[in-house]
Amino acid sequence: MSEKIRRLITSQAGSLEIFKLAREEGMRTLREAAVEKVFRGITTITEMVRVTGK
Repeated sequence: MSEKIRRLITSQAGSLEIFKLAREEGMRTLREAAVEKVFRGITTITEMVRVTGK
C-alpha cells in the first residue's frame, strides 16, 4: 500500500477514488491477474471462473 493510498483511506475517501489511484499506481484486479495466469498456462479458465466468480 502506497502512502498516497494510505492517506486516502485514513481520510475516509470513497472506494472509487481509492480504486482509481490504485489503478494509476499499477494495481491489477484479481480477474486481470487470473487472465494473465491463464495465458501463461499456470491455471485454467475453469479455475479462473471458479475463483473470480465470472
